[in-house]
Amino acid sequence: METEKPRRVVHRFEVPVACRNEDGTPTSIGLYELTAREEMTAAKQTKGDPVRLAAALVRVSLATWDDKPVDRSGGEDEAIWNKMGARLRNLIMAAYAKVNTAGEDETADFLGTHQAQV
Repeated sequence: METEKPRRVVHRFEVPVACRNEDGTPTSIGLYELTAREEMTAAKQTKGDPVRLAAALVRVSLATWDDKPVDRSGGEDEAIWNKMGARLRNLIMAAYAKVNTAGEDETADFLGTHQAQV
């Protein structure tokens, strides 16, 4: 009996017309929240280069392009990344940060629980 892969949340964003490629794509993109393993794999592949790591993390998080799944195993994520213009790449990096970074309130709540113990 084949086990079913666990479903993952996809965070979907509409792409402004002005930031789409010349062919009008994508109208939307979807991002996954990365697993610790995916983050570590990206870090190893980029050999500690922080600029390459930032791009690799975002690229690996690509889940959908125009509501169609992105095949990361076949290198489709890299092909899509290379096809994008700079404005769209920057939007997607901002979306990645929004999805994967705690907000100001969450950060303040968390840091507000700080205790020092001996």
